[in-house]
Amino acid sequence: MLINCLNADKELVFHIDMTPAKLPDLIINNQAIAVQLLICMTNTSEITKYYDVLSHMKISVALLEVFNSLSQFVEFPKEFIQLFLKNCMTQCQGNAQGENKVNRTRTVRVVVVFLQNILKQKLINFDDVSTDIRQFCMEHTTVKEC
Repeated sequence: MLINCLNADKELVFHIDMTPAKLPDLIINNQAIAVQLLICMTNTSEITKYYDVLSHMKISVALLEVFNSLSQFVEFPKEFIQLFLKNCMTQCQGNAQGENKVNRTRTVRVVVVFLQNILKQKLINFDDVSTDIRQFCMEHTTVKEC
């Protein structure tokens, strides 16, 4: 119902007490509403605050699904996509010490599939991120997808 209301009144997003700090919880608990809220806010001055939160969130399947869904409706700034991708790859590197091998491998696989999808959709030019991707793949050579 909220999605229908947001579709009918794009200004509603400014009257429901949504803040960038609440975005991670919304993504975890209701991806569809998170996507719709972000679409409604796309052409506002507030969107950069939400993109900043997105680009620094802890990597999760829900986060990547929200990004993918948004990319169907929104043209992201190139800088945001690069920052988002670097954050995903950096978190995989950071997980090397703290996570068990199965979870680390699963996270790396999810990121690789995500990267492939981003490149197929031509959301970003490979030349702009090739060095980072090569380094990421070299650090995770034990993961078949890399």
